Amino acid sequence: MIKVEHLGYSYGQHDFKLKFMIDNEEAGYIDYSEYEKKPYVKMIKVHDQFQRMGIARRMITHLQSLYDEEINLGMLTDDGHKLISSLKTKKVENPFYDKVEKQLEKLNTTLERYSDLSKNLNSSDDIDKKRIMDILSNWNSIHDKCDILNDWLSRNKRYKTFFI
Repeated sequence: MIKVEHLGYSYGQHDFKLKFMIDNEEAGYIDYSEYEKKPYVKMIKVHDQFQRMGIARRMITHLQSLYDEEINLGMLTDDGHKLISSLKTKKVENPFYDKVEKQLEKLNTTLERYSDLSKNLNSSDDIDKKRIMDILSNWNSIHDKCDILNDWLSRNKRYKTFFI
């Protein structure tokens, strides 16, 4: 039987212990946190007398069943790598990744156009300068949008991997 115990809450982070019980004895546990609805594993432990029985696999797949998000496993030991590589996974494409990339590409193209246009300011008459300045008026806001999209791309992946 698997039990999840809420250990505490601090600054938006919930701490939990997922326990695997056999005959009312703790066979293993996963200490993990949830922050912004995403699980972050701190520790996976199966007690010696219960090892090699598939308990860690069952705990991880149960934990995954609780979340629609990828589990962040943090740093893994050699045993942790062996465990994770033995698990079945499902790769799911992030539907927003391509959209964000394409939007960023369009904005960068616009910025390149603006840069070329700004080079004409010195050689333009006053009417053309006004027209060019009107066109360039949102240059900073486009830079800001690019920064936001680049930040999003750096924090997200094209594919999410789920344990099944």
